[in-house]
Amino acid sequence: FDVYESQKIKPTVHDHWKGQMNVEPTLQIRQKEDKEAPLYRDSMMWVGVEGILHGPLSYEDTIDMEQDKKNFFEDSEFIKYGKDMELDITAIATTDYHLLVAVDTEVHVYACPPDLIMKPIISDDMGETIHQQRIQHIDVSLGRGGGGSYAAATPTHSSKPKTADTKKTFDLSELKLVEKYYFDSQVIGFAKEPSLDNNILWVYTKDRILRVTPMEEGRDIWRYYLSKALHPLYSHEDYFKTAYELVNLNREDKDIVLQSKANFLFQKGHYAEAAREFADTTIDFEDVVIMFYEANQRKPLMKYLLKRLGDLKQLCEKEKNATATIPLRCLCSYIAELYLDAMNNVDDTLITGESNKELSSLRENYYAFLSEYGKFLNDENVLQLIETHGATEDMLHFSSTINEYGKVISHHVMLQQYDKAVDVLEKNTNSQSMKDLFYRYAPILMEKEPIKMIECLQKALLLDHGQLIPALMRYLNSDPQNGSAIVMKYLQWTIDYLGTEEPAIHNLLVSLYAKEEDEERLCQFLNNKGGHVFFDIKYALRVCMENHQIKASAFLYAEQGMYYEAVNLALKKNDEDLAKKYANKPTDPELRKRLWLLIIKHVIVHSNTDDVSKAITFLQETGNTLSLEDILVYFPDSVKIKSFYEKIKTSLAEYKSNITDLKNSMSATADSANLIRDELQSIKHRSQTIYPHDSCHHCGQPVLSKEFVVFPCHHIFHMPCLLTYMSKHADDATRARLAALKDAKKKGGDIDKRHADFEELMMKECPLCGDLMVQT
Repeated sequence: FDVYESQKIKPTVHDHWKGQMNVEPTLQIRQKEDKEAPLYRDSMMWVGVEGILHGPLSYEDTIDMEQDKKNFFEDSEFIKYGKDMELDITAIATTDYHLLVAVDTEVHVYACPPDLIMKPIISDDMGETIHQQRIQHIDVSLGRGGGGSYAAATPTHSSKPKTADTKKTFDLSELKLVEKYYFDSQVIGFAKEPSLDNNILWVYTKDRILRVTPMEEGRDIWRYYLSKALHPLYSHEDYFKTAYELVNLNREDKDIVLQSKANFLFQKGHYAEAAREFADTTIDFEDVVIMFYEANQRKPLMKYLLKRLGDLKQLCEKEKNATATIPLRCLCSYIAELYLDAMNNVDDTLITGESNKELSSLRENYYAFLSEYGKFLNDENVLQLIETHGATEDMLHFSSTINEYGKVISHHVMLQQYDKAVDVLEKNTNSQSMKDLFYRYAPILMEKEPIKMIECLQKALLLDHGQLIPALMRYLNSDPQNGSAIVMKYLQWTIDYLGTEEPAIHNLLVSLYAKEEDEERLCQFLNNKGGHVFFDIKYALRVCMENHQIKASAFLYAEQGMYYEAVNLALKKNDEDLAKKYANKPTDPELRKRLWLLIIKHVIVHSNTDDVSKAITFLQETGNTLSLEDILVYFPDSVKIKSFYEKIKTSLAEYKSNITDLKNSMSATADSANLIRDELQSIKHRSQTIYPHDSCHHCGQPVLSKEFVVFPCHHIFHMPCLLTYMSKHADDATRARLAALKDAKKKGGDIDKRHADFEELMMKECPLCGDLMVQT
């Protein structure tokens, strides 16, 4: 009490209970089990002479420094006993939601939560709003059990609270009487078990003790809390929360609480909170929309619709059928139109930076909505809506969302925003659906943004780059001076990096290289084909000839086997080295000789008449293709013989050496012929001796018993045995011929010819010493 003394605070004294009664004054304090309870954790009940003071306890701010006193019971109310009952009451007790009053031999049970002020919500029709509360029964623990009865009532209550009664005093009879229990003798008192988590009471009389067991006593108490929450003067969010928690699993009652809260918030003007609550109720969608429309509250309406949309989406994902998505699609279209309408209204009044910020926020939310629910929208309908509102930026974004990039690119091209059009293509380079757009817009974009478009094309690996030739040709015609280098670089990239074999690309690149003064890159491109030519050689030759590219033209002639034309073209340009290169290409000696004669003739004609050294040098380069005699006819008569002295001397020496070699070769050939002739003569007189005891090397029988064959190696076979051996071990072709000869023998015919054929097949070599033995 030092704090009261130091602050000079006078305590509040409650001295208004005077009189006589049977019940002894008591103070009961109750604590809720749930520490996170939304309302007051503690409540009190002060039983006095004239009535009961009850209400919640709050220990915060109990001392007000600006006042000289603080009332702990400021939020409490006083319940009078009434003249008819005050002398008969013997005991009073409370449970979590009920007040138990012992009146002589009866126990009256009233609906009255200790922490809830009841005066503002009780009325004549309140009894019609609360379902029957039930304390299950009173068990007999000692002595005989008592009976009990209660009246049931199940009315409804009005959602409009009555005007508050500021006087927190009323009679006990105004509370809802839930049940009455009757006993044989006067009830003396109540006792509660000491455990906080136990709501059991004990009733005792002079001759027995009975137990009171509350069962689901809070089943319909939520209606009291809801009524208090709906009171215009005493409403509090915690009352709604408590009412909702007391409903438990009853979905209909939960919906009543949510609807009541939503309507209450709406009437109070808290539209955003009301929209959030309406979304969780079962109120018809159309009714809620009309309410917000009439109140001109579009933002809260949008929140409500988005919440309902999310619930519908979850439902569709569970059911997974097309019919379930119909409401979802309709709602998505409606929300899209609301977004467009809201952005249009803000845009029309766009004056301040705050409005600009609001528009940006709306557009950001709209884009997020399209990203999540775009698949449920009808693309054509939404595009029509956007065009109706004239929202160009939104049209571009939605078209991108649904992959209608053609509209986006067309819009940028129409406004000559070519760089933005290229950006759209570049973001979708690997999409199959974008190929047609590349082909369609490449001509104009190549002409207006060539460098950026080339970089974009190099990222589009799925394209058929041959179909881009018209676009490249259009760009070359519009800017021939700078376009060639860019296009050549791109075409070379398609060949080197992509390995394209498209003839049109190769032909175009050849034509561009042919227009350069330096033939180096053209010749390098033509020579680097690795045996594979993808361009049209005849077209390339014509282009090279038109642009006077001699080396490339000669190469293309040679590639077609037209060596004479290649050499002739090189000589026309006095490029003798190039001519010599292609003169050595042919494999035909006669053609090579003609080509070299063409070159030497050109050298003789265009050289100094008295100087034939250059022609002689060329003659030496031909090797053995040409001789001095072949070129003498091309020299003029004024040339003296001494100019050829050394060459003639060398030629005579070579002729002499060749004649000597031929003589030696002829002598060796004659010696070989003589040896062969002698060997043939010795074969005619060769013979072998056959003895009676000699046997066949196949069957082992005496050889003289049948027709036989003897080989130079002294192996002897009966003719049938040799035929059998050959038929078994010879190759497929020999066996086939033997079979054919056997068939011919059966049919008859020329016996001598058949015998000769047998000898050719079987007697050409010994089967045990020849190739047949090696092969088998």
